Amino acid sequence: MTAFRFHAANADDRQQSGFIEAQDIADAARLLIDRGLFPIELSSRKWSVMEFLHKPLGNGLSAAESAQILVDLGHLLGAGVELAVALSTTVATPVKQRVRDLLHQLLRDVRMGRSLSESMAGLPAGFPSHIIAMVRAGEISGTLANALMQAGDNLRQTAVLRSKIRTALIYPICVSLAIAFAIIVLIGVVVPALESIFADGLQRLPWQTRMLVTVGRFARGHVVALAASLVALTIGGFLLRKNAATRMRMERIVLRIPVIGSLLATAETARIATVLALLSSSGLPLVQAVMFARDCARLTITQDAFALAYSRLREGARLYEALGSVTVLGPRVLALIRIGEITGHLDVLLSEAARDAEQRVTMAVDRMLALMTPVMTLFFGSVAGFVLYAVMTAILSVNQLATVTR
Repeated sequence: MTAFRFHAANADDRQQSGFIEAQDIADAARLLIDRGLFPIELSSRKWSVMEFLHKPLGNGLSAAESAQILVDLGHLLGAGVELAVALSTTVATPVKQRVRDLLHQLLRDVRMGRSLSESMAGLPAGFPSHIIAMVRAGEISGTLANALMQAGDNLRQTAVLRSKIRTALIYPICVSLAIAFAIIVLIGVVVPALESIFADGLQRLPWQTRMLVTVGRFARGHVVALAASLVALTIGGFLLRKNAATRMRMERIVLRIPVIGSLLATAETARIATVLALLSSSGLPLVQAVMFARDCARLTITQDAFALAYSRLREGARLYEALGSVTVLGPRVLALIRIGEITGHLDVLLSEAARDAEQRVTMAVDRMLALMTPVMTLFFGSVAGFVLYAVMTAILSVNQLATVTR
């Protein structure tokens, strides 16, 4: 997917600007027309190395800060307060300076006639794309207050999961760093001493010690090259993620990983089901609902599948038939959608699917964290044990080498 900068006008000849993600310019123009906008100008916005290096750091909002803004606005709009007044009220609350600056920018854009979702999309660093899509869906369906509340709850759940993961990783990371430091000391200090002691009889040492000496020599002789390779791989991986074809191949590989792939697919299902439930309850046509769900998807594979589902819906297919190509949803969600269409309670069953997916995400994260600590401890412990065994074997062989020399 590529980000395109657009300048368009609506049916009332009011001009709007912002960014939209699409496969190409034709796809971007079609998406704008589906939203009731007539493109005036479209240009691609591609990342370059220099743009990445000059991108400011640390000015984005945390998930908790974004959630608080959305929930506050949702409460005010739900009480009948106009959007501009709600933003002014939120600006007046005691918040951090970066949050206040962002709210001021949103307020300026709204007073100039732009919608809230367009103003959020125009921010250099602010809200995730799927949250902006949920807000845009609420604007079109006339349920903006409810959409803001649900988007805020979604971000809060994300913040709770991230906090849980970070807290659970403290112990294994500390253990891993301690063991890694011990390994570095052994390879950088003890192994060179062994080389000098056994310079004449290195071939008589056990294979474990010889392998450790070889690894130590390679690491000490190629420190700069290894560091440069790590930096190059990091930057190259970031730039490759901007390529749609490469990103899709990476997503297919990750989705096949037993635990991580299931967690990623379940989280995607929770986002999509939440948005579809919101749009279905507001009475928005399913064709438009599918397009907004496409904008909420985080995976390129899911976005392409929703583009196909959009075409099948326009050809007259039922919703569960059209969404059959969205593999991350799974048979259970598709079955609930089919039952919902038959019974006329699609929004209720989609909400149930979203809750079920969120619960499975929480359970999967808990299970992964429970397994991560012993797995990391066993891995680093095994490496450290092998290094210590190789060193001790060499030391204990001193007498044998001395006897052979005599």
